[in-house]
Amino acid sequence: MNHTNFKDTELKSLRSNEEGVTRAKKDKETKKYNLIVIGMGNSPMKLSTFAESKDKAIKYAQARWKDCIIKIVN
Repeated sequence: MNHTNFKDTELKSLRSNEEGVTRAKKDKETKKYNLIVIGMGNSPMKLSTFAESKDKAIKYAQARWKDCIIKIVN
């Protein structure tokens, strides 16, 4: 019988930490953005990330958490 562990399946579906996909590239000038990720359990998650712009910060967060709502806070 071939059983798949749920934790393994969940980890496979997450994006890995790829430069330019889930975070800014090394040589880019970035700024720190504070985000709220809604939809990962009972309470929203606060996240601080570095990105080139607000749009890129949201894009990087959505690459990691596709089904969640991402908002920028100050």
